[in-house]
Amino acid sequence: MNTKLTLSLNPAIISRAKAFARERQISLSTLVETLLLKVVADEAQPGSPSGTAVKSLTGIIRLDNTSSHGDSYQSYLEEKHQ
Repeated sequence: MNTKLTLSLNPAIISRAKAFARERQISLSTLVETLLLKVVADEAQPGSPSGTAVKSLTGIIRLDNTSSHGDSYQSYLEEKHQ
C-alpha cells in the first residue's frame, strides 16, 4: 500500500525531474521512490562507505542562498489552514 507524501521543491527542479521521468516512461513518484530506496540501501550495506548515493549526489544542485522558500511555504501553509 502506498502513502502520499508532500514535498516542497524548487519549481525548476520539479520541471526537470518530470522531464527526466517522462523520457524514461516512469512516474515522478517511481523516480523519487527509486532514489530513496538507493539512499536507504546504501546506508544499510555493512562495511560500505556511509551514504554512497548521497555523497555521489552532493553538490549537483545549486541553491540560491537568497531563497526564502521556507518563509513562502510557511505562508502557504498558514493560508491553507485558516
